[in-house]
Amino acid sequence: MPNKKIFTRTVCRTGYGHRNISVSLPADATEDEIKDAILDESPQHEFNEHSADYTLVDTICNGDERVQRAMCELMSMLNSIGFGRDVSINGADAVDAVAQAYEDALSSLSGSPISPMVIHSPSENGYWSNDDGWGDMAGATHVFDHGVRMPMSADNDARLTFLSDVRARAET
Repeated sequence: MPNKKIFTRTVCRTGYGHRNISVSLPADATEDEIKDAILDESPQHEFNEHSADYTLVDTICNGDERVQRAMCELMSMLNSIGFGRDVSINGADAVDAVAQAYEDALSSLSGSPISPMVIHSPSENGYWSNDDGWGDMAGATHVFDHGVRMPMSADNDARLTFLSDVRARAET
């Protein structure tokens, strides 16, 4: 009888259920306002799932050289300053090294399935921060989940923009 080994992977189950949801809005509400209100109301309701898909969690990055390189560089940098080893870690050096490793990872991820993005709104004349709301690019939250829900903006014009594009425009 052949030797056996137990293998474990993380699986994401995405269930699909449908439900009609009604909301009360002004008669002149736009389609985007209706969609936002319906989505805001949705968590208050129970859904019966009728089907589901199963995927391995790491499938989005599987085989993408840029993502693998970014992860390797990040882990190597963290290890080089002492993480994962029985050594003292200098706090200031660690902060500087992690900041540099983060910037290196951002560069490596550009163009990958999880290419970093920011949320921009022309009507707000700024970029979204999960901590501070609308503001300048320096405080913008980096978004890696491209399915993120957009925050409210004056003209409902908030959109994802590749971080590399924003930085390239700033350099010119």
